[in-house]
Amino acid sequence: MTDLAPERGEKYPSAAVAWYGLTLLVFCYFMYFVDRNILSLLVAPVRHDLDINNSQMGLLQGYTVSVFNGLMAVPFGWWADRRSRRNTLIFGVTLWASSTVASGFTNTFEQLLITRMGLGIGEAALSPAAFALVSDYFPKEKRGLAVGVYGVGGFAGIGLSYLVGGAVLAAFKGMDRVTLPIVGEASLWHAAFITVGLITLALAAIIAATMTEPPRLGTRENAAKTEEPFFGHLRQHWGAFWLVIGGYICLGTVAIGWFAWLPTYFIREFKMTPAAVGLQVGWVTTIAGVLGAVAGGYIADRLMRIHARGGKLPTLLMMFLAWIPCAVGLLLSRSATLSLVLVFIFTFADGVGFMQYANVMQEMFPSSMRARSIAAWNVCNSTISYGLGPLLLGGAMDYVFTGDSAARDTLGFVSLPIILIGAACAWFARKPYDRARLASDPTSTVDAAWLGAKALTNVPVTP
Repeated sequence: MTDLAPERGEKYPSAAVAWYGLTLLVFCYFMYFVDRNILSLLVAPVRHDLDINNSQMGLLQGYTVSVFNGLMAVPFGWWADRRSRRNTLIFGVTLWASSTVASGFTNTFEQLLITRMGLGIGEAALSPAAFALVSDYFPKEKRGLAVGVYGVGGFAGIGLSYLVGGAVLAAFKGMDRVTLPIVGEASLWHAAFITVGLITLALAAIIAATMTEPPRLGTRENAAKTEEPFFGHLRQHWGAFWLVIGGYICLGTVAIGWFAWLPTYFIREFKMTPAAVGLQVGWVTTIAGVLGAVAGGYIADRLMRIHARGGKLPTLLMMFLAWIPCAVGLLLSRSATLSLVLVFIFTFADGVGFMQYANVMQEMFPSSMRARSIAAWNVCNSTISYGLGPLLLGGAMDYVFTGDSAARDTLGFVSLPIILIGAACAWFARKPYDRARLASDPTSTVDAAWLGAKALTNVPVTP
C-alpha cells in the first residue's frame, strides 16, 4: 500500500526540508556522472594497461553500464512506489559507490566489465527514487525549476569528471603510479576510481543520517488510480509514450556518445594533452550544462503558465534544433576554440531539453505511478541509447571513419540523422502527449480545441 495523503489538509514539506532534500539529490546526481564518466578521460591509460580497442572501451562506457541500469530500474521503481524512496536511494548509491571502488582494483578487461555492471545496477535506483521524491517535495508549479536545479548535479558531474581527471593528470604528469593511504601503490586510473568511489560512499552515509522521506501527495482522482495496472494505462496512451521515448532515445544516443568521445576528439584532432582537454572541456561543459539545466527549468515553467501545446515537451524540440548547427559546425571546424564554443552550445541545449524528462514522463501517468514512469523511461533509454551512443561512435571510428579525422567525422555524420529523427518525434508527440496528460490528471490545462473530441475519451469527470 502507498501512503497517499488525503486531498484536504495535505501539505508539502517546508521549504528548508524540500531544498535540503533536493541538495542531497543534486550531489547524488553529481556523483552519478562523476563515477560513470571519469573513465572517458582515462581512455588512453586504460586501453594501454588492459590492451583493448575503441569498441571494447565503448562497451565499458556504454552497454556494460546501461543495460543493467535499464533492467534494474523496473524493480527499483516498483520498490520506490510501494516502499521508502529514501531507502531505495541509499541502497543504490551504496552499491554503485562500492562498485566504483572495486574498479580501482581491476587488472583485466573482464574484471572491469563486472565492476561496471555493478555500477549500472546501483545507478538504476537514482532516477525512480529521486524524481518521486522531488514530486512530493515541491508542488507542480515549482517542479520545473526544482528539476532544473537537480540537473545542475548531472551536468556538473559530467564537466567535473573531465576537470578532476584533467587536474589529476596535470598534477601527476610524468608519473605512472601514486601511493594511496591503506591501499598503497596504484596506477593513476586505479587511484581515480578508488577516490571517487569513497567520496560517493560518504554521500550515502550522509543521506542515511539526514534525509527526510516526504509523505506521498496526490489528488483524490489520482489516489483512486493507485491500483490501476501500470501497463493498462500505458496501452491506452501507447502512441504518446513511444513518440516521447523515441525523442529521448535519440537525445541519449547523441549526448552520451558525444560526452564519451569528446576528449578523444580534442586529443586526436588538435593534439591536445589529456590534462588540457580535461580542464578546458570540463569548464565548458560544467558551466554550459548548469546554465542550460536552470534555464530549461524556467522555460518549462513558463510553457506551463502560457498553456503551451505539449506542456513542457517543446523543451526537447528546442534542444534538437540547437544541436543541428553544432553537429554541422563540428564537421567544418578546424579550430579548437570554435569546437569548444560548439560544445558549449551543445551542452547548454542538452541542459534545456534533457532535464525535463522526469516532469514530461510523470505528467503522462497518475501520481501513484511516478517512480514506475521514470523506470519505464530508464529501461528504454539505458538499454538502447545510453549503451548505443558510445558503442556506435566507437565502432564507427574503428570500422567506418579512419585516419586523423575519424573522431570529427564520426561525431558529425553519425549524429546528424539521429538528431533529425529526434526532432520529428518531439514535434509529432505533442498532441498525443497532451491527451495522456489530460487522462492522467483532469485538472491539467490543455488546449481542448486543438486536441479534439478524442481528448475526452476515458477522462474521469471531476466532481
